[in-house]
Amino acid sequence: MKRHLLIIVFAFIVSCNKKDNLLPKDNLIEKQEKIKIVDSISGIYKTEFDSISNCPITLKISSHEGNYFYNLVTSKRNLKGKIYFINDGSFLVLEGIPWDEYEGDINKELDTEKSSVAENGKDIPKGIPFLIFKDKLKLQNFENSMNNYIPLGECGTKNVQLMKQ
Repeated sequence: MKRHLLIIVFAFIVSCNKKDNLLPKDNLIEKQEKIKIVDSISGIYKTEFDSISNCPITLKISSHEGNYFYNLVTSKRNLKGKIYFINDGSFLVLEGIPWDEYEGDINKELDTEKSSVAENGKDIPKGIPFLIFKDKLKLQNFENSMNNYIPLGECGTKNVQLMKQ
């Protein structure tokens, strides 16, 4: 019985130490794929009609001489500005847009600008971060169980998805 238990424990330890199967074999391919997505990010993105959230958003992304620019149109805003990329091109940030609500630090990895101070004494971030996929952009628009924030108050949906047209 002890022998079987030792064999099972040994097999488990050996299988846990085999990290080759868990990691991608070539990280360069992943980085090249991200670069291709960033290079083809220009275009028009829109939310799909949803009668529950009623959140029409149009985002036009253009590039000029290696810089990216946006025109964001919602039911309450028509803004233009510059885009920058963070986390090796996984996120794009619409620069200069103050969040509608913010009560805490959501993620120190998201490199957003700081704006004025909220009623609770915390800095209100500027810059709306979207996660980049091949033909869509995704924004987590309000709090999870640990944080209270709303970048785009005019949208009553937690996950805003903009589809490339």
